[in-house]
Amino acid sequence: MKSLVIILLFLCSLSIRQVYPENVEQQQDSTFVLRVRVFDIDTRQPLMNASIMVEHSSISSVTNQEGYFTLRVPESAKNTRILIRHLGYHNKTVPLITLINRPDTQIGMSLSTVSLQELLVVSGDGTELVREALRRIPRNYPAGPNMMVAF
Repeated sequence: MKSLVIILLFLCSLSIRQVYPENVEQQQDSTFVLRVRVFDIDTRQPLMNASIMVEHSSISSVTNQEGYFTLRVPESAKNTRILIRHLGYHNKTVPLITLINRPDTQIGMSLSTVSLQELLVVSGDGTELVREALRRIPRNYPAGPNMMVAF
C-alpha cells in the first residue's frame, strides 16, 4: 500500500513536469522605451499635444509642453513605424528602428498650408445678433437629465 502511494506520487510529479517543464523559457516580449522631442522645423519651438501612434497597434502617446513623448514599445514592433500628427502640420511617419537606442532624438514637423477657394464674410447688425441669442436661450438648456460619456 505504501509503495502504491509512492508510485502514484512519482507519476503525478512526472505529469506536472511535463505540463510545466523547467527548461522552457517563458515567451516574454521585451520592450524598449522611446523618448523623443517633436518641434516646429521653422521656429524650433516644441509642439505640445501632437499625437503619436505606433502603426498596426493600440500604442499611442501625446507630447507634453516641452514637446516630448514617451512610448513603451514591444520588441516585436520594432520594424513598424510611428505616425506623428498635429493640427496645422504635415503628418510625419518615422520607422521605429531609426529611433531605438538614440538619445536626444528630435523630429521636426513642417507647417501645412491650406488655401481656400472663396471666403465670404457677411456682417450684420450687432443688436440683431444679441436679440437672436436671447430669443434662443431656452433651447440652450436641456429638457431632461444629462448623462456624460467619457473615455
